[in-house]
Amino acid sequence: MRQRLILHIGTHRTGSTSLQTWLWLNRPVLRLLGVHYPRAVVPDAFRGARHGDLRLAARTEARQGTPDPITGPFDALLDRYIDDITHSGAPAAILSCEGWSVQDNHHAPRLARLAERFDVQVVAFYRRPDHWVESFYRLRMRLAKHQELRSFETFLSRPQQIALTTQRHVMLGWWAEAFGAEKITVIPYEPLVPGFNLVRAFLKACNLRGRTLDVLSRLPLRRNPSLSREAAEALRRARLSGLSPDTADLRRLRRLLPEQGGVYLGQSSRAALLDAASGDMAAILPMVRDRRMDLFPERPERLAIQPDDWRCEKWETVPDLARWHR
Repeated sequence: MRQRLILHIGTHRTGSTSLQTWLWLNRPVLRLLGVHYPRAVVPDAFRGARHGDLRLAARTEARQGTPDPITGPFDALLDRYIDDITHSGAPAAILSCEGWSVQDNHHAPRLARLAERFDVQVVAFYRRPDHWVESFYRLRMRLAKHQELRSFETFLSRPQQIALTTQRHVMLGWWAEAFGAEKITVIPYEPLVPGFNLVRAFLKACNLRGRTLDVLSRLPLRRNPSLSREAAEALRRARLSGLSPDTADLRRLRRLLPEQGGVYLGQSSRAALLDAASGDMAAILPMVRDRRMDLFPERPERLAIQPDDWRCEKWETVPDLARWHR
């Protein structure tokens, strides 16, 4: 029987960091249970806990036509992963990189030859589009490499962002072309639904079960929270004023403006976005294997709506903005 290989491809803002950390910290136990989670061949800041080197190698070659200077040639790097998984002898292995869910086709075709050696399953989490784009915007605000200066309304109005939010099935289609539609499994990411367990949902979708795994899935997870909407707006306006907030400033912002949710969309704009994404959700529903009739049934605890589009009016009261000048 061929080894199973599970490719976890994200998407962003669906608990990928928490899941990767859980897989990494539990590698010894998983190995005893027949599941191999390889250390990254070229570790990044996460010290091997995620397999972003494969993404970097493929993206560099696609964009520049030459091997990445850090990872080397993609095919050679992939061969090293294949050897690692094969020599482990484990019945199942997992590779995880949320960057594989980006809206370009650099990755699925390059990884397609894995199907020659393994029984491949592609797993992706899917978050309701309106909740996803609000969280994604706040993430970009927090990451210094993006230096996001646009308001949420301007950010969402870009055609590229609209496509990324409402056409995720296009990305999944590339993976279906590479490995077959029957090999794609989508897990609804529902952190606000009582009883939702990220790890347990992943293990169930991968058909990895057992009493030990069930116990491990209950352990507290490392979270990668976004800023609150107030903190994100304060950070954006500080940057627009020419200030340069650093990590210490972000920690200060979290204390001054504790997490209060991230609702930007009002009732009408939220309904319009969900309507625009309805075709996307309908296309993805067949890839959800838990036999549900609707991808995201409406529940009061899951629908945070403001009467009108949110505007931040009290950010000027943040006292530390004046100290951010560098």
